[in-house]
Amino acid sequence: MTRLVIVVIVILSLLGPSIVWAQNSDTEEPSSPGEGQEAPGRLKDDYLRARKRDQEIQERIKLKEKKDKDQSLDEETEAKTLALENDKNRALRILDHALNFLMRAKTRIQSMERIDDTRKTELISEIDSEISALEQKKAQISEASSREELLKIVREVKKEWLRIRFKIKRLIGEAINARISYLIAKAEAISEHLHKKLEELKADGKDVSRLEEKLENFDQQLEKAKEHYEKAKQAFQEAKSADRNSRSFAQTHAYLRQTLVYLKKARLILAEIAKIIKDLS
Repeated sequence: MTRLVIVVIVILSLLGPSIVWAQNSDTEEPSSPGEGQEAPGRLKDDYLRARKRDQEIQERIKLKEKKDKDQSLDEETEAKTLALENDKNRALRILDHALNFLMRAKTRIQSMERIDDTRKTELISEIDSEISALEQKKAQISEASSREELLKIVREVKKEWLRIRFKIKRLIGEAINARISYLIAKAEAISEHLHKKLEELKADGKDVSRLEEKLENFDQQLEKAKEHYEKAKQAFQEAKSADRNSRSFAQTHAYLRQTLVYLKKARLILAEIAKIIKDLS
């Protein structure tokens, strides 16, 4: 009996802590949020906050990209505008050079003597017409709003400039021809008058040997001038019929220069003849 009581006491002593733990577990209150497993509401709030932050970050990224793009477009636009203005300035300088060329040609023709006034007025009027056309092109260049539009105008100007240069060379050549034609005609008239004077002095019994020599030299220089002038006129006609043939114009100018050389020599001889006639009279 005593042994049985002892065994029961031992069993109870072993089972006692477990029974107490089970009782405590049954009566213990649930842990509060933050202790152990999180509540579902807390997880949803965290998710929404994270999602909002992500959206805000994406919005800032998009805003930054738009700002960079706008800045890039502004810089590109500014660069294009600057390039267009530089191109305009270059085109305007070229046109100014062309206009100066026309003004010099106009002044040259205006200052030419021994040329019919009516024809001189016609030549100047043609040059004024070309000046007006180039002034209009300057206005178009200044108003061009794009490089494509500007390039189109510049191509038109280049094409027009080739035509104008050819025309101005023709007009100047025509004016020079008219002037030289007048000088030759005047020299021929002087030669005719000198030959009559020679015969008068000879009839008066004057020694006209020196006068005859100088007059013959004068006529030789005049004939050479006329010969080169005819070559100049032929080359000039070929130049007018050719398509901007600068070589024909160059030949024309060469012949005209040589013509003027012979006319100048004839004029120097004429001064000697005048002195001889004065001494014989």
